[in-house]
Amino acid sequence: MVYRDSADTVQQLRYIRAADAQGLTWNAPVALTWWADLHQLAVINGMPAVAYCVQPYDWYGGDLFYMRALDPEGQAWGAPLNIDAGDYYVGGLAEVNGLPVIAERDRPGFSSGVSFLPGLDSDGTAWETVYADHSLPSDGIAFSAANGNPLLASWAVEDYTYDEKRAAFYLYSAQDANGDSWNPPLFLDTARPPTELSMTGIAGGTTIRCAGYATFGTQALSDNALVALKDRTACLLGQHGQISLGK
Repeated sequence: MVYRDSADTVQQLRYIRAADAQGLTWNAPVALTWWADLHQLAVINGMPAVAYCVQPYDWYGGDLFYMRALDPEGQAWGAPLNIDAGDYYVGGLAEVNGLPVIAERDRPGFSSGVSFLPGLDSDGTAWETVYADHSLPSDGIAFSAANGNPLLASWAVEDYTYDEKRAAFYLYSAQDANGDSWNPPLFLDTARPPTELSMTGIAGGTTIRCAGYATFGTQALSDNALVALKDRTACLLGQHGQISLGK
């Protein structure tokens, strides 16, 4: 787990890992960096990694950074890598087809949009921007994949009149596994903000199952999840959230 400690406004990013498979005991937290916000955690090439923004003075976003642990337990970490300078919000970090990828909402010249950045190697020591779309504004972003191709979901407020404020939802789908070519944004729906956005890709069937409720950290919850995951790669956990499986 990665979390931010905002004591004394330092916004220190910390990583903590369970000491057992049930999460009943935990190791001491490891301090990663300062002034971090809007972070995402993923396992990249067998090691925990984080993507985050640095925004010490305002809420408009900041430089985009990436860090990867030097060991599977996350006790030692490599130096932060500044991927992109500007006003950015991390929307997702994942490993897709053997490479790390980051989805972000960016604001070049205060015209927001979405971007997709894959790493150039399996560890994420170098990155590139292969897709950016600023034809539509973005106030929030989520990342997933379907059939091995990246997906971005975005929402943006369309009308700033308080009583009539509405947010529009759009889907950006890549035409290939590397995200080199993308389809035009697809309008999905509108809703009243504030809103939250999450997304999951194809989970091995035509439905997303929900595991029966059990107390967090118990064998019963694990057993229920295994039932829901039969012939699936993702499921909901009753009153707990969701899990997904990767290769």
